[in-house]
Amino acid sequence: MRIEPGKNSVPTPAAKPVARPSTGSSPSGAVRGNAAAAVDTQSINVVLQLVTNTSEIRESVVNDIKAQIQNGEYLAKQDAYETASSILNL
Repeated sequence: MRIEPGKNSVPTPAAKPVARPSTGSSPSGAVRGNAAAAVDTQSINVVLQLVTNTSEIRESVVNDIKAQIQNGEYLAKQDAYETASSILNL
């Protein structure tokens, strides 16, 4: 296979036209900028409401750990260290 300078065997993709936003006024009276600046505020409001109404504490995780502590199955770091030391010092 011979490669010649200046010749590209891979065709370049055709440039696609870029959509230009209209320069009309929005319902609020503000003039729109470029298409990247357009924001779907309804989606943002839905996500913001979900985040606001969601608790940072996951009750299922708290309940699982409570059950492990009550059953003596949950080991804290100090408990694990003491158990490992006991095993190694036999």
